[in-house]
Amino acid sequence: MKTFVLQVLIITSLLLPVNGQTLADYYKSGTVKLEAVPGYGIKNNWNELFSDYSKKSGITPIGAIKQIVVAPDGSVFMSHKTRHEIWKFDPEGNFEKKFGQHGGKKGQFIMIPRVQGIFDGKYIFTMDVGGRMLFFDLDGNYIKTMTLDYMGSAKSLDNGKLAVLGNVLWKTKWRVILVSKDFETGKEKIIWDMFRERLSTAYMIKIPNFGMISIGSPLYISRSKVGFFVSPRGNIILANPRDGKVTRFAPDGQELSSFQLNITPVKITDQDINEYYESSKKRFEEIFNRVGEKLTEEEKTNVRAQINKVLGLLKNPALYPQYMPYFSKILYDSDGNILVFEFTKDKDKSDQFKVFSFDVEGHYIGTAVFQAPGYELNLSSSTFVFHKGFIYAVCKKTDDGDIPLRLVKFRLIPPE
Repeated sequence: MKTFVLQVLIITSLLLPVNGQTLADYYKSGTVKLEAVPGYGIKNNWNELFSDYSKKSGITPIGAIKQIVVAPDGSVFMSHKTRHEIWKFDPEGNFEKKFGQHGGKKGQFIMIPRVQGIFDGKYIFTMDVGGRMLFFDLDGNYIKTMTLDYMGSAKSLDNGKLAVLGNVLWKTKWRVILVSKDFETGKEKIIWDMFRERLSTAYMIKIPNFGMISIGSPLYISRSKVGFFVSPRGNIILANPRDGKVTRFAPDGQELSSFQLNITPVKITDQDINEYYESSKKRFEEIFNRVGEKLTEEEKTNVRAQINKVLGLLKNPALYPQYMPYFSKILYDSDGNILVFEFTKDKDKSDQFKVFSFDVEGHYIGTAVFQAPGYELNLSSSTFVFHKGFIYAVCKKTDDGDIPLRLVKFRLIPPE
């Protein structure tokens, strides 16, 4: 069956040496080979640390969902979908401490936090879905709380401010805003904004005693998130999945440059719609067969009715956009290169992504793939982080027991 898989585009801006070569040199070679740094995290008992690996919310696995940021000295801070706390690993990858707890007092987390970045080189900060930002020093001591009036994510700037990408709910639309927020005063300045339709992002089915299951709707596919990060030079980069435009802003909000990604968005065909419908139907049937024996006849009838209603919607061509987005997400490396993941219909291995290289003006450089034998890579900005020429990743070791999840530091093997 044909599947939507991600390709990777790399847009190059700054070039710093790695083992005498730039990261662009690796990308030009055709293959980026990764090797785990020996001894990294050697003191950790991963089975104990990641004992939540199999934890679920209802029937949704959440134990493997982690997020990391890397401090200037190579320490790693990690948040979890299952815990109201932050973990710190030392520069050698060994677990050092945890801080934070569930609660409403200062320094406590009301909701599950997500690590966002390092501010001013000395504060780790987090965000939750309620817009609460908590700041701690790098030893885990609470510093302050800032609260947004909207949902968002944040990055650190070099001018005493934070860049925040937020979603503000209007009556019939979402307003996506880019904000410069002062760390000391909390004052905000809107740098950029756009509007998008207020559409459902998923179809939900309630199963008694098991919680909710959902399937991302085709409308969600057409609303891929705006790419957002801060480059090593402190400039804010936004990439719009709707039109493929990449814009660079100075820390003060001045627009510096922009270009159009040289990507032709993928057209969604009737065959794609049918395959999406059939895969959704199969998933629902598997779930129903797994939990059905624990439901009463009335509950079975109710769940089946919900499933049939969703499947009826998913078969309607009018529900689908004409094209896939220009991309699904972006990353950046420690040289300032931007990695843009494009939606495609090509079949590919999960640990081998085609890499298309472009300079800051959008000019093509070359293509490559990432390879890390023995590991299942998850190329996400929350789990695959470049730092000083190395890659820090939360990924699975393919041949290591019941709990394969690891924090790994990869080095790049120089191309031949």
